[in-house]
Amino acid sequence: MQFILGMNCGGFYKCATLISKQYSHFVISIIQFMKCLVLLAAPGLMSIFVVDDTSREQWKNVFFVLGIFLIISNLLFCFLVNDKPASFTKITKHKESYIQVPQESDKNGI
Repeated sequence: MQFILGMNCGGFYKCATLISKQYSHFVISIIQFMKCLVLLAAPGLMSIFVVDDTSREQWKNVFFVLGIFLIISNLLFCFLVNDKPASFTKITKHKESYIQVPQESDKNGI
């Protein structure tokens, strides 16, 4: 089971690249930013749940909770993932979005 969790790390980034197409640099940077926030918040959360470092029970509970979250999130990812581009990557052309550029004859008043 652990090797499947390890393989998911590569699949997660590849899936984000396939889904976001031309915006993959932005999506990957948001993923990295969220990882940084979690790493920043983790010591604070540990200080809340683990009162002293002498009790193995407190640490065991923390690891079980984190393990359950990892397994659930990986299962959800495996069942919900696809490789189809997201709707925000489809570029559509609208007449309203074109800018009217004056031609030379319009500039000279002809």
